[in-house]
Amino acid sequence: MNPFAQVWSAARDGWTRLRAEEPEDARPSEAETVALIEEVATWVVKRRLETPALLFLEAHKPFSFLAGQALVVGTPFLAPLFGTRRTEITARLLDTPDFADRLADRIERLADEALAPRRSPAPSDAPPMPSSPGDSP
Repeated sequence: MNPFAQVWSAARDGWTRLRAEEPEDARPSEAETVALIEEVATWVVKRRLETPALLFLEAHKPFSFLAGQALVVGTPFLAPLFGTRRTEITARLLDTPDFADRLADRIERLADEALAPRRSPAPSDAPPMPSSPGDSP
């Protein structure tokens, strides 16, 4: 095995061990995860930014781990604005591979629910339209 592969293997094993030894309260619970996904998805759909948000999520999915690490580095600056626990939860969730998919699915479902009333025909209180210009009631 070449020296680079040995160093890489040791670093990967150390990182895996570090992640396994995390205290249980450091990991966000499922309730916290669902609450954050719901909050972000609601914010996006309320402002009708579904398409840009979904494009952004899909395009930047490979970089979500780096975004999580950037949040870890930026925690001292972001914690006064958003809260320490919320910043840590967001950073940990960005480290998980399925977070972007779960968020995108929730945004799509909320957008479909928001568009459903607009798509369905309104109850017609008005008289029916004539079928041809000569037909009038």
